[in-house]
Amino acid sequence: MLARLRARIATWWRAMRHRDRFEDEMAEELRFHVESYAADLVAKGTRPEEAERQARLMFGASNAVVEERCRDAYGLRLWDDMVADLRYALRQFRHAPAFTATVIVVLALGIGANATMFTVISATLLRRLPYGHADGLMQLTSSDKSGIPASSADDSAALEWPRAKSVASLLYYTRGGGWLESQLQLQQVDRQQVSSNFCEVLGVAPALGRCFVPSDSETANGQAAILSNALWRGFFHADPQVIGRTVSFEQQPHIIIGVMPARFEFPLSPQEPQM
Repeated sequence: MLARLRARIATWWRAMRHRDRFEDEMAEELRFHVESYAADLVAKGTRPEEAERQARLMFGASNAVVEERCRDAYGLRLWDDMVADLRYALRQFRHAPAFTATVIVVLALGIGANATMFTVISATLLRRLPYGHADGLMQLTSSDKSGIPASSADDSAALEWPRAKSVASLLYYTRGGGWLESQLQLQQVDRQQVSSNFCEVLGVAPALGRCFVPSDSETANGQAAILSNALWRGFFHADPQVIGRTVSFEQQPHIIIGVMPARFEFPLSPQEPQM
């Protein structure tokens, strides 16, 4: 089935690329049949002029039909009809600019609204979140009495949250940014500060290195950091030896312990974090 479709597309493309040659060959083929029929009539005793007239009467009316059937068989008739309809529509639009503008605006609004709705439905209903236990994830936010969101992610904060029996574990994260330095390079990056059970709750694992452990927040050598795949490829040139390297983020030492897979997406983040 696929081979037949490919062959049909290839035939159509050849006919489209060499349209003039295709039309000439088709006309030549039909001319050959007219001449052959006229020659048969002459062989039976008909005068050449009369034989040619009868041959043209025999094939002339059907030539146009045969040509259309040949174009239809090669898929050219559909293309010709579409081009003709498009030209007619453009002529009509040119004579009625106000109507044209209205049609374009209505089409743009309709297409845009449908694309937006499909994007929302796909993200919320159709596409499964790329995490181990996607159906059980829920986002909670904390804020002070004035409504200002909390600005830190600390493992000790877990004790302050009310524990329900249906909650298996809590992951804390907060967004920030700063300057990342490594040797002669300097780049501003977006960072998510997360609690040590980051991989456990989301059910993900780094493509290189390891994930966080509770002792990472207690090390005196600097904070542990996991890179996004994009930052690893761009800033560190996809160096597989980056694991264990110490870099400076906001003039504070950070030890790279892992690199996330390329398809990983941080949950509910308006801007994909790089570290």
